[in-house]
Amino acid sequence: MAKKLPAVDWSLLPLLLTNELVAQVLSKAVRTVQDDATRAPWRLPPRVAIEGSNSVRYDRDAFRRWLEERIVGDIPNPVFSPRPGRSKGTTVEAMRARRECQRKAASEGVV
Repeated sequence: MAKKLPAVDWSLLPLLLTNELVAQVLSKAVRTVQDDATRAPWRLPPRVAIEGSNSVRYDRDAFRRWLEERIVGDIPNPVFSPRPGRSKGTTVEAMRARRECQRKAASEGVV
């Protein structure tokens, strides 16, 4: 089954994409893209460094290739590798088990 990109006319986009355009294509908030650019750059495509400028830009064609590599099936689904050394958070099952133990301890009078 062929991979499908988001419905974007890539030829109409400028050669260098801004955070706003990247956010729109990825269906993310602009602030999330801005934060990811500095705090979690592995979640975004490689940036284009412009000498003498702090602005963040992305090459249109490199962004499209990056996005194609991350699409799973027919639905755009970016797959990001987790940050090394970070847990994936507490699962719902773990939270329920902990609450059950707390309830049990409270009913038995264990403090």
